[in-house]
Amino acid sequence: MSDHRRHSLRTWILSLVLAAVVPTAAAPGAAAQDSDLEQIKYAEDYERLQGIAAVKNPVTRAERLVALYKDRPDMDVKLAVYADGLFTENMDALLKQQNSAGVRALSERALAVRPKFGEAYLYLGVALKNEGKFDEAMKAFAKGHLIENRFQKRAKSQLDILYRARNKGSLVGQEKLIEAARQELK
Repeated sequence: MSDHRRHSLRTWILSLVLAAVVPTAAAPGAAAQDSDLEQIKYAEDYERLQGIAAVKNPVTRAERLVALYKDRPDMDVKLAVYADGLFTENMDALLKQQNSAGVRALSERALAVRPKFGEAYLYLGVALKNEGKFDEAMKAFAKGHLIENRFQKRAKSQLDILYRARNKGSLVGQEKLIEAARQELK
């Protein structure tokens, strides 16, 4: 084999080896960049949540939380739990102020952004119940019961109480309501 062919063959083999090794060597750097990006997002979301928590007005605070939910659907789980806690505190404060209209509007806005936000369904149900919209309230309670969340049992309890009040103390037929809510959540 001539020197030129041997050199071309070596160059070709070397280029194959480099093509296999370089992407593998770059992968740890890419993973580090992804990790850095996640840390930056976490820090930004944390700072934003701290700013939201400092707001005194519960309506303004809840509106900002809804905006955060919309902007960051991929928020870190720990921060999302913290944000959900702030949201429920605001809903409780508004209910104590007898502001059912505010609770309803904010719950509906939160659910438009996060349709599987079980806690928001509980508060929506309470607001609807306070407004005398019992069928809609039961549907909201049923959805809050079906979605795994920290107020799941409370939503079921509210559903049972309201359903019994509307059906002469009976829960017969409630399962149909729950199944209809399950279908709507799909």
